[in-house]
Amino acid sequence: MKGFKALIAILIILTLVFSAGCQQLPFLVINPTPAPTPGTVTPAPSPISSDVPLKVSFVDVGQADCIIFQYGESAMIIDAGGNSGASSLVSTIKNMGISKFDVAVGTHPHEDHIGGLDAVIDSFEISKVYMPKISHTTKTFEDVLIAIQNKGLTVTTPVPGSAFTLGEDVQCTILAPNSASYDNLNNYSIVIKVVYGNTSFLITGDAEAESEEEMLAKGYDLDADVLKVGHHGSTSSTSPAFLSAVSPEYAVICVGEGNTYGHPHQETIDKLNAAGVQIYRTDLNGTIVLTSDGSSFDINPDVTHVLPTGAPSPTASPSTPSPSSDSGVQITKIFYDGLVPQVESDEYVEITNHGGAAVDLKGWILKDITDGNPSFTFPAYNLQPGESIRVYTNEIHAEYGGFSFGSGQGIWNNSNPNTAALFDARGQEVSRKSY
Repeated sequence: MKGFKALIAILIILTLVFSAGCQQLPFLVINPTPAPTPGTVTPAPSPISSDVPLKVSFVDVGQADCIIFQYGESAMIIDAGGNSGASSLVSTIKNMGISKFDVAVGTHPHEDHIGGLDAVIDSFEISKVYMPKISHTTKTFEDVLIAIQNKGLTVTTPVPGSAFTLGEDVQCTILAPNSASYDNLNNYSIVIKVVYGNTSFLITGDAEAESEEEMLAKGYDLDADVLKVGHHGSTSSTSPAFLSAVSPEYAVICVGEGNTYGHPHQETIDKLNAAGVQIYRTDLNGTIVLTSDGSSFDINPDVTHVLPTGAPSPTASPSTPSPSSDSGVQITKIFYDGLVPQVESDEYVEITNHGGAAVDLKGWILKDITDGNPSFTFPAYNLQPGESIRVYTNEIHAEYGGFSFGSGQGIWNNSNPNTAALFDARGQEVSRKSY
């Protein structure tokens, strides 16, 4: 009965807030840190006090966002996917060994960002919750507020330029939103720059060009190694000036396969490619995990060690990724045990360059589009004219060479037919083959 009364009380307050057109949540907001002087930039990174790695997971939650930072016993979640994937996300987080979050951020009140946040708050210990000063008349938003209230928590409103730490060494600076009101809810998105040693991440929610322009005008230090591309790769975000200021080496696009919005938009992909940014996408790569030691990254599913910004790579190729299927690169064979007499002990996909020039496969993706099995992202590799390369499911056969999914299970023998698709570094499909 007490819980019912509490629920009614919260909904009454919400009704009053909505009917008044107020954009604040007075019954949940605590006093924020005083705003810094305009033009304040992100402070220089401090030396790392330990050898604990920072693990950043861009969780595949479909056409939605969820980014999880883990540093030792400390963790932060930024957005929590949609309503439909809430229970699955909770299981995923538990499998990551997380039992509490120091910080939980709902960048803005759209369902594809906070739909699972109530389940996360209900299921884990939470120390602090950040949400922007904006109300929304949806049940999803109400559910999150009720979960916060039931846990005895309060909402901390973001103050641009203010900072907090995750553990001892991970510095987090809030860079947006910078205005009290916007016509577009996306621009209320909380933008956070995360710095660990000499590596950095910029997490942008759905912030669009208006918010990007404000951050530029404020003079914030936007430079980052990794950019979480705004608004699922829509043309509404990633303006040229903003992209130039961030100057990322890597871009991650959180996006759902076959979504009805056409995300990511080709214009955004073209801008990133023109800037020489290596692109990862949750619709093609699945969950993307970057692990930083403070000076360099390891990236999964691209298992190749990646050097930090500005460092020369011994495996780098001077050639650029081919933009489309006119490269001549095609899937020429799919083999698995049982399809033909077992002359080899493992399954593979064979890819051949039928063109007249070498093609750098860096950032290209081979994906099973029939069963949703693991995708493989190529490291830098020059595929010469007439050359074939194999991508094995498990163990690489030395006599042929190639790459390995390392999946530990079958990929190409799970249904009939199975279809393999090859995508270039722009995300454009180059070739597909079914057996």
